[in-house]
Amino acid sequence: MAPPPMSSDASELRYVVVVDMDNDTQLDIIVANYGTNNMGILFGYGNGAFLKQMMISTDSNSHPSCIAIGDFNDDTQLDIAVVNDGTTNTDIFLGFLDIISYPTGSAPFTVAVRDFNNDTQLDRAVVNGNDNDMSVLLGYGTFPLFLVVADFNNDNQLDIIVANRGSSNVSVLLGYGNGSFANQITYSTGSSPFSIAAGGFNNDNRLDVVVVNSYTNEVNILLATINTVLSINHAIYSVGVNPTSIVAGDVNNDSRLNIVVANYGSESVNIIMGNTDGSFTNQITYSTGAGSFPSSVTAADLNNDNTVVIVVTNQGTGRLGAFLGFGHGTFSIIILFSMKHGSDPFCVITGDSNDGRTLDFAVANNGTDS
Repeated sequence: MAPPPMSSDASELRYVVVVDMDNDTQLDIIVANYGTNNMGILFGYGNGAFLKQMMISTDSNSHPSCIAIGDFNDDTQLDIAVVNDGTTNTDIFLGFLDIISYPTGSAPFTVAVRDFNNDTQLDRAVVNGNDNDMSVLLGYGTFPLFLVVADFNNDNQLDIIVANRGSSNVSVLLGYGNGSFANQITYSTGSSPFSIAAGGFNNDNRLDVVVVNSYTNEVNILLATINTVLSINHAIYSVGVNPTSIVAGDVNNDSRLNIVVANYGSESVNIIMGNTDGSFTNQITYSTGAGSFPSSVTAADLNNDNTVVIVVTNQGTGRLGAFLGFGHGTFSIIILFSMKHGSDPFCVITGDSNDGRTLDFAVANNGTDS
């Protein structure tokens, strides 16, 4: 097999890194394609030949100019930092799946990765071409991803709880009601909490928290206590592979909160029925379809018939999926809805956006920035 071409006139290849990205002891190649606004990965066979280049978009007019490699979230897997000369940010790709952007100066051109402050976390130094300066981004290793806002200590002030994927914990920031917050309190979770939801799972008039742990394929229930915001002890329930999104709601009309989880890796959703004491039983699994890779889930009564509809974004197929509820905790097979070509739906939420009589849902699309 001959090595595939890495560059063309359109791609304007600007930077090349050689490293073993997939832990198969074979060297791979990562390139920054300035002209086509993407990053290319060529996995090596070890004999001088490579797989066809896998393209990962860095966004429109980004013009990636430099690449650096490191484990930025302490999961022992290599991640990729890409500097985008056309914008004012640096993108971090965690395991090819998750992209996080960080602001820099104007026209960032080169990046270097080192531990500059001796805290065992990798930091990044970026040279900004138009500003004649340099940005230093200190790494914390926490990689916060999702948050939930509510009054968790019953003082009538809004608080924030953040799921920190890199440090495998959640941060609780209690609000003062004036826009400021107390120093964070952290509570341990399972490995790599990815998404978070809140609800009263045990009917004690206090909000509890549930998180999905994407690497250990489980959900953790952190119940509220009288003396602390959350308990240090938590119940664990297994779900599908690589869960990425979670929502709490009453899906079977028994006045108890249930949990719905979207599993990116096993292409499914799990419904876990809740009891009055904060425990959960009777898990049901529904397929989202081959190649669907569901990235986000929401559940709500969308048509005022006292039955819940579960909606998922299927990132793999670029479609929305809906499971129609029958009112007693069971659902139809998935109904698929096409999106605009290249939309790449990533996240879905529900809320009232108009007249207050019916709930609506909104979808965030990575591919069309809409």
